[in-house]
Amino acid sequence: MGPEIQSTEEETDSLIELLIYPGKDGSFIYYEDAGDGYEYEKGAFATVPIHWNDQSRQLVFGKRDGSYPGMKEKLDFSIILVGGGLGYGLTEAGEQAVIVEYDGNEQEVSVRVD
Repeated sequence: MGPEIQSTEEETDSLIELLIYPGKDGSFIYYEDAGDGYEYEKGAFATVPIHWNDQSRQLVFGKRDGSYPGMKEKLDFSIILVGGGLGYGLTEAGEQAVIVEYDGNEQEVSVRVD
């Protein structure tokens, strides 16, 4: 999730909020492109595989694949484990969020709520 924007050309440095609904393992691919044309059809996009291990409460960001003009070198994620009143829409990061600065390399993050 991210902030509401009017156009893909609108710059934002806001955190990308990932909500984790615990109970099972899960995986998805985060996709990004320039958002301003059809260059993605020619391969100008990037993907990041992300995997949740429910038992260990580990979130693994895989190595970024691909690139496009204007791509940010780093992405900032706010990871929220849903439950106990957390994770119902965009929230302030607060103490319960794990903030991750992703630089394109594989990264493993422990996500625990005390």
